[in-house]
Amino acid sequence: MTRFLGHPDPIIIPYTIRVDQDYNFHSKCFDIPIEMEDPQKSKMSQIVSSFEGVEGSQVVQMEEKVAELAYFARELKQKRDFLESFA
Repeated sequence: MTRFLGHPDPIIIPYTIRVDQDYNFHSKCFDIPIEMEDPQKSKMSQIVSSFEGVEGSQVVQMEEKVAELAYFARELKQKRDFLESFA
């Protein structure tokens, strides 16, 4: 089970930084958030759905509750960050 709990491999973007020339195209840089579907999530859902009996249904219910709480926590953090930006 521990192999499913590890982080996925990082995304590598090939890019060369030239330091031998003295010029800058822009004086600003930006972080661009990218949301991707977690490949481990589909594997975990297949494992959880393969459980049978009362224990399996309890695990599925707990997984759904955890997902709801994580979504709720994310929404609260976004609201907090938005309101904090006015301070």
